[in-house]
Amino acid sequence: MIAYYLALKLKAYLKELRRLLRILLTLVLLITSLTYGRLFAELIIEISSGDIRFLTSTQAFHYLFGAIFILTLLRMIFPSYKMQKSLLPGYLPLSRFQHYSLSLLSDFISPYFFYIFIFLGTATLFIETDQIEFLASGLTILVSSHLIRRLLQYVLDFSLRRTGHIISFLTWVATAYVIFMTPFISEFRLLQGVILLIALVISGFLVDSTKISNEINKRKIRIRRQNMYLKLILNNPKARMPLLIAIIFKLLFLGGDYFVNQAKGTHFFDGEFIYWLFASPLILFTYIFNNVWGFWRSIWFNYELRCGRYSGLIRQSLRILIMPILIDILVTLPILLLMWNNNQFILIYYFVCAFFLIPLSMVWSLLTPVKIKSNFQMRGSTSMMSIMSSLAGVFLLVTLNINYWFYILIPVLPAISTFAAWYSMDLYKERKYQLMKKLFGN
Repeated sequence: MIAYYLALKLKAYLKELRRLLRILLTLVLLITSLTYGRLFAELIIEISSGDIRFLTSTQAFHYLFGAIFILTLLRMIFPSYKMQKSLLPGYLPLSRFQHYSLSLLSDFISPYFFYIFIFLGTATLFIETDQIEFLASGLTILVSSHLIRRLLQYVLDFSLRRTGHIISFLTWVATAYVIFMTPFISEFRLLQGVILLIALVISGFLVDSTKISNEINKRKIRIRRQNMYLKLILNNPKARMPLLIAIIFKLLFLGGDYFVNQAKGTHFFDGEFIYWLFASPLILFTYIFNNVWGFWRSIWFNYELRCGRYSGLIRQSLRILIMPILIDILVTLPILLLMWNNNQFILIYYFVCAFFLIPLSMVWSLLTPVKIKSNFQMRGSTSMMSIMSSLAGVFLLVTLNINYWFYILIPVLPAISTFAAWYSMDLYKERKYQLMKKLFGN
């Protein structure tokens, strides 16, 4: 049955090639994969011959594997979020492992994996050393990244028993430790990758076995509150695009700084004031959350019509904010703690910045709203006043790294921003009319 299903899926894809536009697109992507595979092999050959000295072949392999890993994860939300589905109902006479195997194999019959395999295969044919290890390592990274993505989507898209949530959490902790707290990124070894791959397959199977699939729980999935706020981000292109750009930029900045630090022992901007601006969660607020109701104006409008309580709107904004903040923490803190010895400063600085910026964002979202007209608004998605105030506060907190006397700012700035958010509750009765005019006006 599994082989028959896979054959049908492959046949359906081949039928689409009858259209001229589909044929041309397939040829373009195929030629692109072959070309880039050949170019990467040429790069490795030139490095081996000594023509390129600023990069070693091992570093080039690691950069490529890192790019494949990140791209495979980003497929979950780019260009749009696609829910993971159960392909066959549970009452069919298949074992749990067969259900899981079918779902997993079905994922790999897709154009993305086909073109990545073509790229890796082409590069393998032309590089002169470590061909088998390179291909095996690339495929291991590709499959591992996809399994990590599936593990996250089990939690987001299905109703799981408590055991499933526990297994998912433990697997995420172990995976994060392997990736960030060991030389896994900078010194990838095939054996490490294979062990991680096997662990992810077993974990995925165990979590898949804990799915609750009866009709009552299917209806519950659609209204689960913890999923609703994530979907408010994923299904909102005006918020999803700048948020994705912000996270990718921060990941590239910190990842690049990590590799520079490992290679040369230095940091971007010499680790001075500007560096710590990028290390803070500031970019989330200057891109999006200083104008939360500009991005989710329908949420504000519906809540105002039905309740009209500003305290409830604060809770709604916090629920939308929590997932991006958690992602930013997972991206930022492990890399900073690996590179810097001053763990006390890093932890205090990051979390005090968050406690300062979050209440302040509620104030600016009310006082200086900006209407969002496109998926990535080049003229500014938040007000200049909110950007400058956020920058000023984060700049002051960077002084914690200069002298211990500046630790006096730790309770002061969050207290000021919290008081401002509390005071805005009184202003809301007047400001909601200006908010309506700004967000829904011409």
